[in-house]
Amino acid sequence: MIGFFPTLYPDELWYSAIARFYIHSGIAYWSDALALLFPNHTSYPKVGDLMPNETMHQIVKQLPYDVLNLRMLALGHSLFSFRMRFIPLKQKKRYLEQFCAGENIQSALLSLTKKLQEHPLRYCPLCVQEDRDRFGEAFWHTEHQIWLMPLCAKHLCRLQSADQKNSMPLSRQLVQIPLRTSNVSSETHVWERELTFLLHQWYQMPFEQEANTQTFNLSRAVENAGLLLSGNVNRRSWDTDALYDRLTKQFGSTTVKEVFGERITAAHARRLRKMEIATPEEYALLSILLHMKPEALFEDEPILLFIFEKMKTLSTSGRILTKAAIAEELGLSPEVMVVTGCHDQVAASLGTGIMKDGMAVDGTGTVECITSMFSRKPDTAKLQKSNYAVVPYVLPDSYVCYAFSFTGGALLKWFRDQFGLLETIVAKQCGMNFYEHMNQKLGDVPSGLLVLPYFAGAAAPYMDIDAKGAILGLSLDTTAEEIYRALLEGVTYEMLLNLERLQEAGVYINELRATGGGATSEVWLQMKADILNCKIITLGNAQSGTLGCIMLAGVACGLYENIQQAQKKLVKLGKEYYPRSEQHEIYMHYYNVYKKIYAATKSIGI
Repeated sequence: MIGFFPTLYPDELWYSAIARFYIHSGIAYWSDALALLFPNHTSYPKVGDLMPNETMHQIVKQLPYDVLNLRMLALGHSLFSFRMRFIPLKQKKRYLEQFCAGENIQSALLSLTKKLQEHPLRYCPLCVQEDRDRFGEAFWHTEHQIWLMPLCAKHLCRLQSADQKNSMPLSRQLVQIPLRTSNVSSETHVWERELTFLLHQWYQMPFEQEANTQTFNLSRAVENAGLLLSGNVNRRSWDTDALYDRLTKQFGSTTVKEVFGERITAAHARRLRKMEIATPEEYALLSILLHMKPEALFEDEPILLFIFEKMKTLSTSGRILTKAAIAEELGLSPEVMVVTGCHDQVAASLGTGIMKDGMAVDGTGTVECITSMFSRKPDTAKLQKSNYAVVPYVLPDSYVCYAFSFTGGALLKWFRDQFGLLETIVAKQCGMNFYEHMNQKLGDVPSGLLVLPYFAGAAAPYMDIDAKGAILGLSLDTTAEEIYRALLEGVTYEMLLNLERLQEAGVYINELRATGGGATSEVWLQMKADILNCKIITLGNAQSGTLGCIMLAGVACGLYENIQQAQKKLVKLGKEYYPRSEQHEIYMHYYNVYKKIYAATKSIGI
């Protein structure tokens, strides 16, 4: 066991603690100090690594229990947390757990930090003086060793390099902070101060902070900077040559080559756009170039696209603009085609392959909406009586009708937000979202409860904005899972009520194609098939409305001969769910009661 080992200072680099042990020990040679600390090493231990390494394991084992712990060393005294900033949370937590369990993770870290250039240790002269005044000695700060960190974040003065032999690994030499530091340099560029602030913010972020891959904020910033390829309709392909040139002009060719290499390829740009690159320095330089806030790549708020602001200006009433002028204003090719679209539910019907009578799309998002198609005009008087709208479909001589409830997924979100805090935490620990976790717990037995899903008023067929929701059948034995299942059942009963009203007007549905967030729940899809007594085909969480608009544009541009060909190419059907007669009969017992609840609540003034 080691006789003594220095207490680590805040933000002290692990190597610095080893160096202070040597200085305090009175041992004549650096190599002898390392031999004392690491007696089983046949070569120099890697105390100079800036990432967690096996020397931490060996020191912790030689000290009394709980004097040091590996998690603290990894997160507070190495660059591990910073280097893992753009690694998915599940993966970096696994690395940390493996390290704390005593495993050697250096081979895994090597692939993730291969661009981490070795450079001399750096220090801030003002921090050195402050440390000596406060602690009686100076030490190497971990944050100062971040690659590309030009300035001290605290004092905004230029970091100084140590007198270090670059031909020899840091682990093999003792590098000390000079007793007399050089003059403080405060002459800095604006971009150096911006880069320092950004890297400091990323360094200070909690280890659990994860980059947001859903907002595509980096791509949005690239688009705002005018760095998309000309004529790029899908707004995804970057002009990598122009981007590389701008980076070089701002940061210099040496820095840009060290970070990105000789050029940025299209494949590399795609990985950056999807946040699949692990190197923080690449995102740092891009963030500064594109004037992004430090938190922009991590927050849920999408960056506002300049083109939307331009379109608002162009839409001002009374302006006369030619197609060429609009294209120039928006940075588009003058050859771009403008194709008219359609209502979102019509587009969703098109995008799910709805092509003939008896077919309908069930879109489950915040709102639950069934859009049915028919080729002959139904009894519109009966449809109007039940507050249904009939609109033309994109196919000749065909129509669609909307049957919807204001609360589909919104009802499940309400339950999660009000009663599901603990389950949300448990679900996250299991690598799932709240809804996936709850679905696994439901089983296949009806809840025995009845939910009137009018938590935001009633839509079709009543259109009663003052209607209120209700949960009936509760007892002290009722579980959270039963209430959650009852919410699913209630939304589905409401859709069955709508289908019955549609049938009275001559609109019959024998096949539902499910899309939206709710279409990923196998439990709910089978429940719908059983309650509605109808085959359901899932398309998963496909963006069916977007796909429908793509089809219209593709036909207009000549990519497809007609809508039918576009649907054949683009619509991908998933799993089919068939009604089970026994389950249907059980559900009908509850449904017959459900149909009476709305009138009952209205009769007592609810």
